[in-house]
Amino acid sequence: MTLRTKITIVIVYTAVAVAVGRYTVPEKVKIETKIVEVEKKIDDKKSDTVVANHKKIITHEVDKPSGEKEITTITSDDDDTETKVDNKEIDDTAKLDTSNKEITGVTSHTVISVLGGYDLNLNRLVYGGSVTKPVLGPITIGIWVLTEPAAGASIGLQF
Repeated sequence: MTLRTKITIVIVYTAVAVAVGRYTVPEKVKIETKIVEVEKKIDDKKSDTVVANHKKIITHEVDKPSGEKEITTITSDDDDTETKVDNKEIDDTAKLDTSNKEITGVTSHTVISVLGGYDLNLNRLVYGGSVTKPVLGPITIGIWVLTEPAAGASIGLQF
């Protein structure tokens, strides 16, 4: 494999890794919570019956001039019935609480990268790191350092 092929593979791999990381993260996450409370109250039907028996005896005596006594007895039974009815009541109360929470992804990330490459003049591997930070919308600035005595600054666009 030639050096040019190796460099192309590293560049394509890095670009794919950055694109996958950038475009697979959701920008918005929506959390919806619903709480349903149902309260049911039941009162039973109660019936109370009170029965009162009254016996009434009326005795009537009549003395006739002939000396006879006529006794009349009247007996009557009175029943008083009193009924109290409590009706059954059902109270249903439903309560629905809904809360929505929306999380929007933060767009101002600091990016730390590891750099790797090959020095064509000295025929050896070179590696280092870089740090970038968005400053104004999609515009980023950063710094980088390599194992060779080299350092620098970068400016870029996010998309």
